[in-house]
Amino acid sequence: MVASQSSSRPVRNRRRGLFRQQSLKQLDKPEDFQVPLRVVGPVDWLVGLLCLAFCVLIILWSCISRYRETVQGRGILVRTDGMFIGINAPKAGWIDEVVAQGRKIKAHDLVASLATPEEDARIQDLQSRIAQIETQQDSISKRYVQRIAVETRAQQRRRDELQESAGLTERRIAEAAVTLSNREYLFNNGAGTIDRVHEARERLFASREALSHTRADLASLDSVLLSLEGQRDLELEAIHRQLLELQGQLEQAKLARKLADEIRAPQAGLVALVPVTKNALVAAGQRIITLETGESKLEVLFFVPGDLGKRIEPGMQVRISPTTAPREEYGMLIGKVVSISPHPEGQAEISEHLGNPELARMMAKEGTPFEVRATLELAPSEPVPDDDEDEDDVRHNPYIWTSTRGTTISLSSGQMVVADVTVRQAPPISLVIPALRRWTGL
Repeated sequence: MVASQSSSRPVRNRRRGLFRQQSLKQLDKPEDFQVPLRVVGPVDWLVGLLCLAFCVLIILWSCISRYRETVQGRGILVRTDGMFIGINAPKAGWIDEVVAQGRKIKAHDLVASLATPEEDARIQDLQSRIAQIETQQDSISKRYVQRIAVETRAQQRRRDELQESAGLTERRIAEAAVTLSNREYLFNNGAGTIDRVHEARERLFASREALSHTRADLASLDSVLLSLEGQRDLELEAIHRQLLELQGQLEQAKLARKLADEIRAPQAGLVALVPVTKNALVAAGQRIITLETGESKLEVLFFVPGDLGKRIEPGMQVRISPTTAPREEYGMLIGKVVSISPHPEGQAEISEHLGNPELARMMAKEGTPFEVRATLELAPSEPVPDDDEDEDDVRHNPYIWTSTRGTTISLSSGQMVVADVTVRQAPPISLVIPALRRWTGL
């Protein structure tokens, strides 16, 4: 017993040397199984509850909220019910004057003028030929006036001679008739011979024949004048026909030059694009002005790639962001799709709608897109701001924006925009359910 106590004492002494006194006391205490074991503290419980609440909120958000699936396209602002009309040069020439871009014009207003040297040279040539024909006409008229005057004087002298001869012949006829009558009387009374009667009768017939020839010569004098006047009329008529033909060509040339020189607007509208400058040489049929028609209200004309455009339908909401206004700062315009082309359009069709081949080439860069038109939603009418209001609060456009700062931006036709069409709205959880089905195989 003494030996065991003596042996245990060195062990305890060694333990006391290895461990702290407090630890040894703790080991010597009996086990207390009645005291509850604390696994998690209050702070840990609070963190767990917050995590649980966050998970519940995420689930509620995924079920209640909506996400937007959009299709994006590029386009421009255009006038409502408007179109782009191209005005081309009717002739080759140099631009003398051209209307300024952005100007409003009325129908039949002068928008450009051309200088056409070829038409000017042609007109000068026709005028020179007409002057020559007129000179020739005057020369013919004067020549025939002189000839007719000379012929008239000669015929008058001849007429006087023939008339005098006719008078003498008539007197001889009268004398021959008296002589014949006397000789017939004497012959009937037996005082004369038949030869004397025949002689008197032959003399009477000869005088009458001479009178007939004289009268024929008088009549032929008039026919000579008539023939000369007829020749004059024929030559003058031929010259007149040439003159009329040249004058007609001159009028046509002047009209063609006027139509080429004075280019007028077919309709009222806004000058959207002027791709030429003053003194520029243009070819026949070259586009010199693009005119935009329509109302003052704006709408959006944009183009969506063919594979995405099939998802767009009229009535879908669209958000439009002008390229000059960052959407993060100014927000976006709110609009609605009103129409979409039934088939994708080529570059030529797009150019016809936009009136700008370069812009059409850019829109069709990714293939043949669909053309989409969307209206812009108008904001309720607001009172005119006072003079002391901040300039940033002044409304410059009447459309609805997602941010009030967007109303301070000035909008005009032709501005480039990016349009996002909302093709689908659904709760976020709808994205998780298909994934869970794929993972679980249900």
